[in-house]
Amino acid sequence: RRYFQLYLQYMIGVTSLSISNIRFQYYRVSEFLEYCDTKGLSVLAITAQDMDEYFKHIDSDILPDTFNGKAADIYKFFRFMVVKGFIKNVPYKLEYYLKNVVPTHHDRALPEDVVSKMLTNLHQFPENLRLMYLHLWCLGLRINEVCTIKGDAYYERNGDTWIRLYQNKMKAEKTVPIPATLYELMKAYIEKMHITPDAYVFQNKNGGAFKSGTFTKQMIAKCRELGISCGDYIFRTHDYRHTVSTALYSQGSSLQAIRDFLGHKSEEMTKQYVDYLPEMIDTANEEYFSNE
Repeated sequence: RRYFQLYLQYMIGVTSLSISNIRFQYYRVSEFLEYCDTKGLSVLAITAQDMDEYFKHIDSDILPDTFNGKAADIYKFFRFMVVKGFIKNVPYKLEYYLKNVVPTHHDRALPEDVVSKMLTNLHQFPENLRLMYLHLWCLGLRINEVCTIKGDAYYERNGDTWIRLYQNKMKAEKTVPIPATLYELMKAYIEKMHITPDAYVFQNKNGGAFKSGTFTKQMIAKCRELGISCGDYIFRTHDYRHTVSTALYSQGSSLQAIRDFLGHKSEEMTKQYVDYLPEMIDTANEEYFSNE
């Protein structure tokens, strides 16, 4: 437990990992350490055979990508132990256990009728939920970015309106253009609510940042109350990043422009957010080769 505490302190204090990524590693490594407890194993004396038995133990009913993630996170923990001098070597070769993973693309862009239902009924939602939703629909922001927008985030320059915010996941700021209507709505809301430049625009009852989980729960509850659904689908915040990126690409925006707009580090990540991309490429090919 003490070694694990030191490792978590290292990840939070030294690495550039987001808290959500650290949380994933926490669950995976703690699951392994609990297994060691049940088997009477010490991380200071664990063997390659012990690790082989553990990987066989978890290798059932989990996806290859999940298995690889667990194996890699435990490996990172052991690498930390080696660097700190607690053990001499990592007790297994990561490459030996990694499984072949076939990339899959999940089409999550929302159909127009789903978005239309939301917009038609949006006036019935509380004002803060309405405005937070518009940031998802217009800008494809991550919900934690919406929750941590500050009062000085919105500004106008040379007739264009912008938002400047901090990306927790990327640990960097980004500035993107926003619709003038959204800008005007937000300036009016900030003035009405007496929000100072350094305060959160969307606040919880204690003045802190509005919780993303609270937002999702309240949105789903209101959708159910109003009868807004599309089959089993009700509401997911991250789907709007797919919707915005797909709409931009279908209207002729480049992957590089969408990458910068969403705040991705690479175009490969952006491609995962442009839904129906293979179909778009096929259609473009057919149009090109059908032109004599």
